[in-house]
Amino acid sequence: MPAAATIAYAIEATLCLGGLAVFWRTVAGPNARWGPGRIALERWQVSPASFLIFLWAVFAGFFVPGIGALQLLTSWKVDRDVVQIVAGAASQVGMFLAFFGSRKLVPELRVPLVRPPETRPHFAKAGAAVFLIAMPVIMSASLVWQALLKLAGIAPIEQDIVGIVAGADSPAFLILTLSFAIFGSVP
Repeated sequence: MPAAATIAYAIEATLCLGGLAVFWRTVAGPNARWGPGRIALERWQVSPASFLIFLWAVFAGFFVPGIGALQLLTSWKVDRDVVQIVAGAASQVGMFLAFFGSRKLVPELRVPLVRPPETRPHFAKAGAAVFLIAMPVIMSASLVWQALLKLAGIAPIEQDIVGIVAGADSPAFLILTLSFAIFGSVP
């Protein structure tokens, strides 16, 4: 196993163990800070019709620009890796625009994205805690899914983007690609 892969696995394992520790300290432990009834999110009072319009807008905002960029760049005979990165970025930008546009156009969808001002300075700490708590859940789901695929006789296939990032020669390309992967997944 190459040294870079060993380092990546060590970082991943450290994040997962850190996530389990944060989960125990904040949610599951005897002195947990967050308990039932202490959820910080406000209740979203939205009609089913408005919610379906919102979902449609976000899905359309994701698929239409992505498929459009894919078709356009493929017709221009652009390199496959570039097509994948640009189409992915177009999908993410379209989804963001649809998300914020629908909140702007449909008053019922306007729910504060953060808690009242007195708690705003702690959003980064809360975000890091949620990220760490999610790591073991995501890794467990991934391992279970891969095991189920193998049991069914299906070989798990690495996503194309993983190969693109792993084979990146340019630090600028790697930073750009990773920023789309990280920030593109955050609404």
